[in-house]
Amino acid sequence: MKIVGKPDEFRQQMVDVYDDYAGYRQQDCNECFMRVLEVWEKELRVTSRAIPPNPAMVASIPPGDLLKHFSLFSWRMHTLTMPTLCKIFYGQIRSLITCRSCKQEKNSFIPFSSLSLLGQSDVIVGLEAYQSTEYLDGYDCEVCQRKTRIRKKHLLWKLPKVLVLQCPMKDLTFLHENISVNDQLKKKNYTLRSVGCHSGQDINSGHYYAYAKYRQRDNHNIWFSVSDESVKSSHFQKLLGRCGDVYMLCYERV
Repeated sequence: MKIVGKPDEFRQQMVDVYDDYAGYRQQDCNECFMRVLEVWEKELRVTSRAIPPNPAMVASIPPGDLLKHFSLFSWRMHTLTMPTLCKIFYGQIRSLITCRSCKQEKNSFIPFSSLSLLGQSDVIVGLEAYQSTEYLDGYDCEVCQRKTRIRKKHLLWKLPKVLVLQCPMKDLTFLHENISVNDQLKKKNYTLRSVGCHSGQDINSGHYYAYAKYRQRDNHNIWFSVSDESVKSSHFQKLLGRCGDVYMLCYERV
């Protein structure tokens, strides 16, 4: 797939790869984003990088350092053939499961390119809720050799350059143009660059449209609304009035 600038050419190239994009059926914008990443990763993949060595399991290594070694190994394996163009969209989640009986911890590091905020009216609150602790019964503990109760938690371990958030329930009531988010390293600051919106009660009907922020050479920002062939200048306050339509958010780290 070539990187093209004209929407109709881009659409035709997507049709060449995914035939369900032919015609004029309603398509999910977040799914389209994931598919574009998938095509780029396949077409632009790098094949000359060496496989990193497995991290050493040495008792003298502090647990915190060992976690960092495993997360780095997992990250390097995931991005081994990934082009730089795609890396900016990926982050890493630390999944932590703790058995309430034997206290055994199980860590895994999961890459992500989009986070789903369910049932949240505010992005910042939604990101905090995403990392909240939950308790589950019926877990098969390998140490206890029986079903136990666990504590489960997802932590934002490595944040991407471009943070993509999905609001599938379209229940935002307030939108932040600038946010700060913590990962295991430090606080990262983000600014909103684009918003995918959907009007209508069902994702299979209604209408998709978008807002995009263009940064000029003098660092002055201009918002545009994009709806089919119509592109008009806009402003953030108008976007705030469309919070109930917000379906997808794209923040860039600054």
